Amino acid sequence: DSVNKPCVINVSLGTHTGPHDGTSSFDTAVSELVGPGKILVGANGNENGEKLHLSRTFNATEEHPDTLRTFIKFANTYYGPYAARIDVWGEQNTDYSVVPVVYDAANSKILKELEPFTPGKEAATKKYTLTASTVGITGEMEITGSVSPLNNKPNALVFFNFRSVSTQYRLGFYVIGRSKGTVHMWNDLYTYSSFDSYNVKGWESGNSDYAAGEIGGTGKRTISVGAYVTRNRVTGLGSTGETLNDLASFSSFGPTADERMKPDISAPGSFIISSYSNYLNDPYGQYPAPAYTVAWNGNSYDFGYLQGTSMASPFVAGVMATWLQANPELTPEEAKDILKATAITDKYTGEIAGKGDNKW
Repeated sequence: DSVNKPCVINVSLGTHTGPHDGTSSFDTAVSELVGPGKILVGANGNENGEKLHLSRTFNATEEHPDTLRTFIKFANTYYGPYAARIDVWGEQNTDYSVVPVVYDAANSKILKELEPFTPGKEAATKKYTLTASTVGITGEMEITGSVSPLNNKPNALVFFNFRSVSTQYRLGFYVIGRSKGTVHMWNDLYTYSSFDSYNVKGWESGNSDYAAGEIGGTGKRTISVGAYVTRNRVTGLGSTGETLNDLASFSSFGPTADERMKPDISAPGSFIISSYSNYLNDPYGQYPAPAYTVAWNGNSYDFGYLQGTSMASPFVAGVMATWLQANPELTPEEAKDILKATAITDKYTGEIAGKGDNKW
């Protein structure tokens, strides 16, 4: 506003904590902030192939409940070897409870069912403590939930943080439905945990459905971007195994929980060459070493390769900048219409003009 110019912002950020329907506080704020000359572009996510999502449409009653069962498969990350964060969302008026359980894999039986948590019908937080002497697992977990004032949906956020888990035991939970309605749940990507059946009858593994991420991929007025392949050989790495011009194998696809199409467009995201910031602080080693360095004017400048929808969305943000230069009053809706009318289709996208596709 201070320089009387249009603005486009790229958001290469994502999470799977949230309703995934455009009603989060972030998505709601963005929808109010964008408009003529103000556009936000976001990364759709890199979770295709991950077992991060599960859902069930219940047709149940109080007398005849229905149950979804799954185990948590922990990943040893810098958040700890047995950490997980799971977000459960029901449709409006869906009556369900979350019940944590400890499963004895050696004897193929439930060792212990913990107290159920029913969002909106009890205290906002319930804490649990497990000890190895009784259930082979040591640590704490808690469930926080309510009926969200943003969308009137019952929500339960489940935190697992254990210090030790015996190889004989597994941690899982039930979602027990007592009404009609769909429940979705997501493993938050920061802990890299997943849903797994461990081949136990009646238990379910996760999938990559509804994996457009919060922040960059679910907003109703956000331009969300998937990634396709424009370079599949990288100096020092050789072949990436991706197919040139096809959708990148990692690119998350929709729809959103309210069945809107996402991503809105796909752009080059595998692999992208660009400069590294001199201010890059990488304590967890997430970024590869620079591929090459250019010396100029007494300074050294690093360049490298990266891939992801977080590379594809800034590509589209650059395109939006040129469009805003041509039309400073361009709206997100007009930009989406132009993208639909002018985007390339080929043998990889198939015939999707007009109707679109939740992968592309």
